[in-house]
Amino acid sequence: LDLRQAQHRLRNYSKRLEKSVVESEERYRLVVDHANDAIFIVQDGAIKFPNPKAREFLGYASDELGYLSFQDLVYKEDRPWVLEQYRQLLTGKGYPYIAPFRVTNKSGDILWVDMGSVPIKWKGSVATIHFLRDITERRKLERELFQAQKMEAIGTLAGGIAHDFNNLLQVISGYLQIIFMDKSPDDPDYHALSQIDKSAHRAAELTKKLLVY
Repeated sequence: LDLRQAQHRLRNYSKRLEKSVVESEERYRLVVDHANDAIFIVQDGAIKFPNPKAREFLGYASDELGYLSFQDLVYKEDRPWVLEQYRQLLTGKGYPYIAPFRVTNKSGDILWVDMGSVPIKWKGSVATIHFLRDITERRKLERELFQAQKMEAIGTLAGGIAHDFNNLLQVISGYLQIIFMDKSPDDPDYHALSQIDKSAHRAAELTKKLLVY
């Protein structure tokens, strides 16, 4: 009787455990399938278990991704650095976060991503799970902001130079007017002084353009 009771309890425990595992897998899949990040597993260089966001972001179906290696997706110029970071991660020397790099989707578009990676055991072998976030738009805005800041710095520099130059021109024009008071049109220096005065006026117009810029 004790043996039958033990067997019965063991069967009930196994059923509860199996049910718990199934429910846990369902919750995990629900979270992964509805995540805003692309999530996939890399094992022996191959991409496995991509979630819907990964398929949408990269433009490949699940069976297509199964034939691709992870390095095939990394933009060629970033590939050596990213693969070295990945190698260090597998050996326990790297960090779980790989700084922004570029990937190429099925359409050939170059996209910027942030990636978090964690070493795991997948079906008895070493693998890594990856969380990929599209930051292409953010990088675009950062570049636009950087360009705007550069233009603002150039504008500030040009404005400062224009003001300083305009002050110098006012001094030159002021002294010219004093000299003209003692010169008649038939004076030998009058023509040369007139040319200096005209050049000063043209320089003043140039400073106005700099200030507008």
